[in-house]
Amino acid sequence: MNEVNGIAEVEVRSDGLGFAGLYAQALGSMAPPYNCIVVGSVIAALSGHGIAAAFLLAGFAMMFYGITIVSLADNVTSTGGLYGMVGSTLGRRAALWFGGALVLNGLFSIPATVVSAAYLLQLIVGAWAPSNVFAQSWLLWVAILTPLAFLVSYLGADVSARVVLTIIGCGMIAIVFLDVTIMAHVGLNAVPWSTLYEPTQGGAGRSGMMLSVGVAVITLAGSESAIYLAGEARNPKRHIPWAVYGSIGAAALFYLLTSLAFSAALPSNSLADLWGKNGPEVISKLGTTYISKGFAIATLSLVAASAFAGVISFINYIARVMLAMAEDRYLPASFAVLDSRQSPWISITVLAVLTVASFAIGYCMLGDRPDGAITFFTWLYFGVTLFLISNYILICVSAVVHGKSKGNSGLRTYIAPFVTLGIMLLATKAELTPLPPPPFDVASWFAIGLLAFVVIYAEWVVRGRVVEAKIPRS
Repeated sequence: MNEVNGIAEVEVRSDGLGFAGLYAQALGSMAPPYNCIVVGSVIAALSGHGIAAAFLLAGFAMMFYGITIVSLADNVTSTGGLYGMVGSTLGRRAALWFGGALVLNGLFSIPATVVSAAYLLQLIVGAWAPSNVFAQSWLLWVAILTPLAFLVSYLGADVSARVVLTIIGCGMIAIVFLDVTIMAHVGLNAVPWSTLYEPTQGGAGRSGMMLSVGVAVITLAGSESAIYLAGEARNPKRHIPWAVYGSIGAAALFYLLTSLAFSAALPSNSLADLWGKNGPEVISKLGTTYISKGFAIATLSLVAASAFAGVISFINYIARVMLAMAEDRYLPASFAVLDSRQSPWISITVLAVLTVASFAIGYCMLGDRPDGAITFFTWLYFGVTLFLISNYILICVSAVVHGKSKGNSGLRTYIAPFVTLGIMLLATKAELTPLPPPPFDVASWFAIGLLAFVVIYAEWVVRGRVVEAKIPRS
């Protein structure tokens, strides 16, 4: 185990994941079928037919983010990924800030995505059999999905990658099939191509479009998760850049095609009402109209399954970051123990326990009603946004410092990081300005309080008030 600036380079294995596995991890963290329909509903409500332009601009902008993280990933060959690079360029404090915020992000995003998938499945069953027990409780679906996701993650990165890629691939194929069917029925002349270069024709003003792009950026976040599994990749220097660029490009094209097809099928005001007010309903209506009700239900099930796949990806990379932090003595040493499958099983188990605890808290506060699931998901989502933004800022600063020390090009050293920073500030404005109404405003302040705790803890650790323990290895 090597150390740079006190940050351990943890090598889990050298002959594991190839390009497909890393690509599955990156694409799984984005969960395009889920993000397109659920988060896309927010963009549709803001911009109407301008949604295609919002996705196009976000895709172009996020390629700069891809350049930024790839410039750092060129030197990552160990588990922990960007956490280790932030530490090697900015020091131990920044590493702990970054790792702490990333773990907090996992503690919020894992339960939030599980709840969202459970809610979708509850609605799907309710459409077929309203009196069925699975149509009455989102918590019942949570009890099924949560252990299943952690089991798949426990079985190792390779098994997880196969499951995730299969689910995400099937979901994207189903929606693309719907897109192509719609365009074949209505004709290419019905597609509102002009909104790509004059997006305000879609019904939104300039401010609405700016907010739409900010939200669209969030749907393309997650490609960096492949970097956290570098220690389990056969050839990380070669495969990680392709996984990052490929996942961003595939997701952006998928969003663009779907938004254009749905815009062609529905007038702008209908798009905003149907997709904007109830995301899953747009699949139900268009799928039934252009193909069949059975196809619509199957596609909605794949949308929910893609959220489940996203949970598996979250667990995988958050557990690897916890492993790396344990190697650096920032978390209990036992978190670094690996099993025979090279899985950090103690880190995964701790994540599972904390996830179940968050469900218990949500149930006690909000009950098992459908509106309780929506409130719980939204509350957690605002916390996730703040944790992501704080880490993206550290990534940008780290890329500048790293680029200057290595003599990288101006694009990698300055242009891409500063464009990325601007994108993330726009996304922050879209999510948090103005602050959401109660009770969601409390989520933002709670997240800020947790980030402050991480900063204080980092200072305590760096000043030597934590006794280093010997790391047990399997």
